[in-house]
Amino acid sequence: MRTRLPAIPRRGDAGVPARLAAIDRAQRHAALATAADGAPYLSLVAFALAQDGPAVLFATPRDSRKYRSLRANPRVSLLLDTRGERDRDYGSAEAITLLGKARVLRAGSSLWRKAGRTLHAKHPALAAFFEAATTALVRVEIEEAVHVGGFQRVTTWRPGP
Repeated sequence: MRTRLPAIPRRGDAGVPARLAAIDRAQRHAALATAADGAPYLSLVAFALAQDGPAVLFATPRDSRKYRSLRANPRVSLLLDTRGERDRDYGSAEAITLLGKARVLRAGSSLWRKAGRTLHAKHPALAAFFEAATTALVRVEIEEAVHVGGFQRVTTWRPGP
């Protein structure tokens, strides 16, 4: 039996912070969109939600294209999702697009140490990468989150001040 998918978007009522936390527990990677020199660039990052506010953490080599792009333009977007590869997954998959501003954390700062602990706890196999002098730890403050569930049920959330 086929799932009937909606043809047009409709307003959703998802509890976005709770859905974001659930996706953080279930998924290890996100797609990061940056832009520099007028061109978009998409990368895969191992992410974790920050424990001290609405933010996402990830690490990147300082000599990478994504690092240069986010330094040139700190406005970024991340896509976190639960997609599968079967037709039946369309109706149950969730995606959250996060819009925000990326900030490279100063090595040795308290935010850098917290970010390192959080990333290490979620991704212990990447500990040496996180601790390398050539790696930057990045924090993206979430300004807006757009959750899509049930194929086209859209909920927008903006963290309070």
